[in-house]
Amino acid sequence: MDKDDLNRQADAEIAGLVRDLTSSDEATRADAAEKAHLAEKLLKGIDRKKK
Repeated sequence: MDKDDLNRQADAEIAGLVRDLTSSDEATRADAAEKAHLAEKLLKGIDRKKK
C-alpha cells in the first residue's frame, strides 16, 4: 500500500465517521463518538512521538 492508497483509505474512514456522527440512530452516533475520541488520542500520541 502506497501513500496515496493510505490517504484514500483515511478519507473513506473519515467520511464514514462523519456519516455515523450525524446519524439519526443514537447507538450509531455513540459508537462513532467513541471511535472519534480514540482516533484523537491516537493522533495526539503520534504527534508526541514526532517531536
